[in-house]
Amino acid sequence: MGFEFTDRHIEEFHTQGYTVFRDLLPPPLLRDLRVQAERARPAAYQSRGANAQRLQPFQPHVDFHPFEALWEFPPLLKALREIFGNDQEMKLDGDAILYEPGGSPYCMCWHRDYRDLWPGLDVHKWERLIHDPRLFNQTNIALYDDGCLWVVPGSHLRRDTPQEIRRFPDRPLIEPDVSRMNPEEAEYACREYVLSMPGAQQAWLNAGDFMCYRNTLWHIGNYVPYAKRATIHGSIVTPEYADFVIKDFMPFVDPAGGPHKFTNLNAGTPAYREVYVRMLAQRYWRKLNNLPRRVARRLTHVFSPAQR
Repeated sequence: MGFEFTDRHIEEFHTQGYTVFRDLLPPPLLRDLRVQAERARPAAYQSRGANAQRLQPFQPHVDFHPFEALWEFPPLLKALREIFGNDQEMKLDGDAILYEPGGSPYCMCWHRDYRDLWPGLDVHKWERLIHDPRLFNQTNIALYDDGCLWVVPGSHLRRDTPQEIRRFPDRPLIEPDVSRMNPEEAEYACREYVLSMPGAQQAWLNAGDFMCYRNTLWHIGNYVPYAKRATIHGSIVTPEYADFVIKDFMPFVDPAGGPHKFTNLNAGTPAYREVYVRMLAQRYWRKLNNLPRRVARRLTHVFSPAQR
């Protein structure tokens, strides 16, 4: 048992938009990475709350030596060179560990990275670049069995189909509102939403698997608190991808710094101001609307007979 690269991985990556290196991690490295991921887990919930989906960056909270061994693992680098060519400028990068929520089930919205998550980004430029294999490559390394990621295989090769457009005609895309549901209701609602996407398939990873995928795929994360998770998330970085992130993505992470640090000024366009502000308003209104319910639950918990 162990990882063996074949031509199938190349074909899968280019046709499906992702491929999985099964049983890539040797047991000792898997063990060492698990130890560090568990060491960092409390920091995720402390910094992002009970339903934290990730810790990013995780480096300040771990001994980084096992991660250095991962990024320099010869079978991994050899396999990636088989897919992307012997490019000395290509580097593996990872600064996030993805965890299961500590509270209730929830899911993201179906999306293609950049286009759907950052209103105002230059979509036409994104469409021109989506077929460039040196951009938009992400990685997941599962330290425990992980079935959170769902994808639409092959969608990285094309624009949205009529069926996809009918399913998601409007922007911004909003994930299901499960804040008023109990855990079982939330789990069912998220599953229904995930399966509503035509062609959705679960991208299952076993512990020790490495997945490389195009983030131009339609994809989604669906999370439940009872399935233990620690998945290292990162990117395959090339100079072209780094340039795109700096010029076209970072202004949306730090819009105030955009005019001073970056050349892309989409953050100041009407599209960004109108759509992004509306998306934030919807999300914060949802939180405000649910505030009385959360307070009532807290009071019920405090004053219930079982607490006396």
